[in-house]
Amino acid sequence: MKKWIDFYDYYLSDIPGCTYFTAENDLRRAAQEFCLKTKAMRLDLDPVTTVSGISIYDFQLPLGQVLVQLRSAKLDGQTLDLLLPGQST
Repeated sequence: MKKWIDFYDYYLSDIPGCTYFTAENDLRRAAQEFCLKTKAMRLDLDPVTTVSGISIYDFQLPLGQVLVQLRSAKLDGQTLDLLLPGQST
């Protein structure tokens, strides 16, 4: 994966006076928005063993990753129907 500094020559040449700090923040936000809108970045999480009576579990995400949307889940090999926020069964 490239570092943000690798893009500075493309970015800063068109924006006189732009600081490296501003450039890095803008590039990061643009990459986040791109990945969110295109769903270009996906991550499969390790299986979680469920326990009777427990309904909330912590997901172990790689450092710097944020869970934006859960796209699918399985229980005993069967795909579960996921509910969106505000949606009822």
